[in-house]
Amino acid sequence: MCSVDTARKVNPCRVWNDHRGQLVESGDYRLTTQDRAATESELHVSFPDFHGLIYLDEGLVLKRL
Repeated sequence: MCSVDTARKVNPCRVWNDHRGQLVESGDYRLTTQDRAATESELHVSFPDFHGLIYLDEGLVLKRL
């Protein structure tokens, strides 16, 4: 779903609809509270909201740029 691009300081992500197998969103994301990408160890997705936000464990949130 998401990876780490350290050179650009973003997380390229794809969000799929589990029921239809359809790509819903894709793009570059960054943590909402910090100007950086989530690290590999932080990329434990809880759920996407399908409106540009991806919620991670530990209260972190990615926002689509």
